[in-house]
Amino acid sequence: KQWLSVKAYAKKIGISILGDMPIYVGGHSADVWANRQLFTLNEDGEAELVSGVPPDAFSSTGQLWGSPLYDWAAHDAEGYDWWCRRMGRALLIYDEVRIDHFRALAGFWAVDAEEETAMNGVWK
Repeated sequence: KQWLSVKAYAKKIGISILGDMPIYVGGHSADVWANRQLFTLNEDGEAELVSGVPPDAFSSTGQLWGSPLYDWAAHDAEGYDWWCRRMGRALLIYDEVRIDHFRALAGFWAVDAEEETAMNGVWK
């Protein structure tokens, strides 16, 4: 309620609010817990594959972010409803939304959840 008042005031004085939303959600988040079928999880609800980026000039071992990856076939089967709700909520509280690491919508570095670095991942 308070945030929406701030947003309304900002709009009134000509300021738009830009939200920054990460492409991935945390493995222990309510999003994953309530929507297990939309992520690459095993029977125990643990991630099978996690996010990261491959080795490059900045890091010889890559970056192992560790967030569970999306099961894109499951998202497609439900008409991307979870994404529509996620973006709808973001647009309720922000005027514009930037999706951080949006490149993962087209291709992503997948790493086995047991790995200690991102070196042995694959592009999917």
